[in-house]
Amino acid sequence: MKNLPIGSKYCNDKAGAMFCESISKTTRAEVVNKINNCSWCSISCDGSTDFTGDDLEAVYVRTCSKGKIEDSFLHLGSSESACSEDIYQFLMQTLQNLKIESIVNTKLVGFCADGASNMQGLKKGVAALLKQKWPYILVTHCLVHRLELAFKDTVKKSSPKLHDKATTLLLGLYYLFRKSPKEKKGLQRTFEVLGERQLLPTRIGGTRWLPHFMRAINIFHKTYKVLRYHLETSSHKNAKAEGLAKILGDGNVIVYLIAMKRVINNLQNLSLYLQQDQISLADAYTRVESAKITFAQLIDKEDTSVSAVLETETFSGEKLIFKGQKCSSNLLNGTVRELLASLESRFPPSELISATLIASFKNWPHLNDDQLKDSVYGEKEVAVLYNHFGPVVFPDVTDTITLDDVTDEWTTLRTLVYKKDPHMKELLKWEHIICDLSDQNLQNIFKLMEVVLALPPTSVKCETAFSAMKLLKTKRRGRLGNRRLNDLMAIKIMSPSIEEFDPEPAIADWLMSTPSEQKRRIGERTVKTSTSSTVTLSSDSEDEVMEEASVSGIQTTLNIPARLSKKDLECCDDSDSDSDDEDTDMTEDLVFSMLNTYLRE
Repeated sequence: MKNLPIGSKYCNDKAGAMFCESISKTTRAEVVNKINNCSWCSISCDGSTDFTGDDLEAVYVRTCSKGKIEDSFLHLGSSESACSEDIYQFLMQTLQNLKIESIVNTKLVGFCADGASNMQGLKKGVAALLKQKWPYILVTHCLVHRLELAFKDTVKKSSPKLHDKATTLLLGLYYLFRKSPKEKKGLQRTFEVLGERQLLPTRIGGTRWLPHFMRAINIFHKTYKVLRYHLETSSHKNAKAEGLAKILGDGNVIVYLIAMKRVINNLQNLSLYLQQDQISLADAYTRVESAKITFAQLIDKEDTSVSAVLETETFSGEKLIFKGQKCSSNLLNGTVRELLASLESRFPPSELISATLIASFKNWPHLNDDQLKDSVYGEKEVAVLYNHFGPVVFPDVTDTITLDDVTDEWTTLRTLVYKKDPHMKELLKWEHIICDLSDQNLQNIFKLMEVVLALPPTSVKCETAFSAMKLLKTKRRGRLGNRRLNDLMAIKIMSPSIEEFDPEPAIADWLMSTPSEQKRRIGERTVKTSTSSTVTLSSDSEDEVMEEASVSGIQTTLNIPARLSKKDLECCDDSDSDSDDEDTDMTEDLVFSMLNTYLRE
């Protein structure tokens, strides 16, 4: 239990559950304390199912205090149903149970979720219900989900048939070597014979992040020669191998994957940036705009890799077959144009969103002293932010704190930042600026900037919570209830590591966590006998009198893993989990059904 010695007593599942509850209670109390002391906060919410089919909702809170952004796990539980009204009631009940409803009422400025209709519905979605209570909150559709949808829109419009074939090929390779130990052993022997590094095909889909697709394409390119040699050898006795070998030799599919590699690589870099911890909404949108410029520059640029394959009709030394119309060398150009149109559609311009960009120092223009005197940068954006968030930022002094006052403070702040270090402003952080300029009487503009910093750009943290949930609630622990799972999640995600963990608050809570709220007696216990006399038992004989609810076969201590590392919490594919296939867009049966269709062509 957090590597703490607990002696020979309380070594059963019931005692472990009590310890777990006390540790999670003190851990969650720290999160509640952050919310109480922060300037502003926002909520992120997402839903998923565990392997038993139960619907669960994960709730994260983003707080901003003196310019410092923190994302904290708040709760995991199940609502009555997946409809928007029940999820809304679940969120409100969570705030009430944690006794932070009154605090959140005055500090909530944003809400972020994916694009599901029960979350983002304009009339009856959770976001719409929240706006009825908090009219000024800014609702954000998760930028990473939007990026994924933009990519799907692109492939549907540009080359849908080629994309379906390429997807069938990548998923078919993954399923073939995962489900068939014989084929996997044969592939490994082929690697050894050809003297190549062993890399097994990986899965695309899953949690749907674009990095999965990029990893699968990279491995496919590195192992193409080995895969083709092995599948052509096995094709005479395995129909699935025959179908995959046929697609492997299709020149149009190979050209498409080569062209898409360049596109997906840039999308992957953008997706990974958006999944970083503690990035602001302003930084996220700035990165999206820079990605649009990168893609625009790819138009009319020749892809030398595609041209080489089209000219030689070979790839990795293997001959390709081009059936029907041969792909042109400008395949990339058409895909990029469709992608830019999809990005414009999925990331529509908004005056309020554009105004938040001034909170990123990367957007501030380079100005010398003469230009700084005449600069009006940010004044229009400050006016937009003041008009939208003014009633919540200055609820009691709106009449005394005017837009002119805030604009003047912005001008002073802008001048001081440029004078501080004009060449290093891109590396500045608001928490340092607010601390260094705390004596400059700029509280009003700082409040406005902190509102922008508290707005979450993605709901990725909720996805990481579900990744942690799958590591905790496995098939061997399928009866784990939501209450206990929530406690374990709080410990796994938010509790400090063993080296940094302070057990004193948890011990103090456990000592008082009795039905009578009286302190536990550790040294002795008084038990009434059948003759109404009392007997004082030492701790050595306690187990002989107490009937422990221990279960045979369960570990003597509740093994709670240390806090998840960043690698564990990434939205990555868990190839060892039997439930991974449930998240893919194409099931194994569908993949091989399409494979049979291509084989008959």
